[in-house]
Amino acid sequence: MINATACNKVGDKGIPEGLSFWLDFLRGISALLVVFSHIRIHFLGFWIERPEASMPDWLLRSFYALTGLGHEAVIVFFVLSGFLVGTKFFPGSVYRKDEFSRYLVNRLARIWTVLIPAILISVIVSYCLYYNLPENAFFHIEPCVPSAINVISNIFFLNEGYTETVCSNKPAWSIHSEMHYYILWPLILFGFFSKKISKSAIICSLLAIFIILSLMVFDTVDKKNTLLLFPIWIAGIVVSKYKLLNIPLWILGPILVVTMVLPSLININDFWPLGDYIIAFFVVVFLIRAKISKPINFLKNLVEWLSKISFSLYMTHMIVIIVLKNFLQINFSYETKGAFIDLNLIMVLLGIFVLSILVAYIFYLAFESNTHKTRLMLNNILRKSSL
Repeated sequence: MINATACNKVGDKGIPEGLSFWLDFLRGISALLVVFSHIRIHFLGFWIERPEASMPDWLLRSFYALTGLGHEAVIVFFVLSGFLVGTKFFPGSVYRKDEFSRYLVNRLARIWTVLIPAILISVIVSYCLYYNLPENAFFHIEPCVPSAINVISNIFFLNEGYTETVCSNKPAWSIHSEMHYYILWPLILFGFFSKKISKSAIICSLLAIFIILSLMVFDTVDKKNTLLLFPIWIAGIVVSKYKLLNIPLWILGPILVVTMVLPSLININDFWPLGDYIIAFFVVVFLIRAKISKPINFLKNLVEWLSKISFSLYMTHMIVIIVLKNFLQINFSYETKGAFIDLNLIMVLLGIFVLSILVAYIFYLAFESNTHKTRLMLNNILRKSSL
């Protein structure tokens, strides 16, 4: 999850102002969609578990569709990440020996500054709930007590493919995939697209093959499969290679929305991952057109702020959801799944949504804003190890 505003260059070219705005916009909205999705799932359940509601069936179905775009939002994240990170390396280019190590330090600093404290806080909350709540209390989907090995494997991106994603913070699954893309892309370029056969090219090729084979063996074939989603990340790189489109954003935007909502309205699981690829295609088309667009000035500050905290929001909102759901059930006997959808329930859900954003902002100030310090620390460790 890369902050668009933190990257003022793509390759050797600056990002146009309009494109920068829409990168922030897509990133911020995608984070909100993930939060909406998890709030609805944990408080109202899936469509098959839908509660009664004082609204027409078509309106209830629309509500469930619009609050069920968490996975689709992650697809958008992957395209944005591919554009902002993947374009740091191109086939056939020549790079200095220290360039990859510096790149890796930057990526680790960006991820670990948020991932480590978010995982640890979620684990602490998980244990506190597990040992202090009554036996009949709601607790995630099932009792959750992450082991030390589970936590460590998540911090080092070995979840999903090799171990379970820590049960107290399931959104961390995508971090596993993203970090693999960060590593695989330059290894593939240095190894298979090198202009000459060298020792380093052979090592890069072997490492890339080893990682790919490991994922093929251990990664489950589902919507979170790292290799099947890799083309979506690579698709983001295409944005930097193509130029203008004459189709206006007010047409491309609704088309993108339709491609994201459609999987929630009709059952197209048999066609996966085609649906994800179609979403990625229209995100790419939208961003290519956004290169010549203008920002919406009255939204600019809000969009930039939301983009800035989006990674923190992504990694902390489940903590808020879990704590509040238990609090409501234990202290107010508040039944959630199967609850009648009325104004009171809507206000509760909106309150959880707002509190999730507030907690994310506090978390951002406490941790994510210090990414540069993590980067300096990792660089110092790397420098000392090379002496």
